[in-house]
Amino acid sequence: MDLKELYLRQRVAAASAAAATSPQAKLSHRELAANYADRIENYDASGEERYSSSHSPQPGAVDEDASSLRALLDPKLATASR
Repeated sequence: MDLKELYLRQRVAAASAAAATSPQAKLSHRELAANYADRIENYDASGEERYSSSHSPQPGAVDEDASSLRALLDPKLATASR
């Protein structure tokens, strides 16, 4: 899976957590989004395939790093970074 796909899946999981109506669903989606953020952070060491030249992201399409994505998921991190 390339970085573009990881970022997309992470964003979908984060949006699903924000829209969840039950605490169990919210927690499940947050954990999934956090797992994607971990994969993004550790992408170089994971051996996952990088973008090919034909599938590189458009400039600005993937502009967040994994730490900022994690801050969106964890309110404690968001307030600590301010």
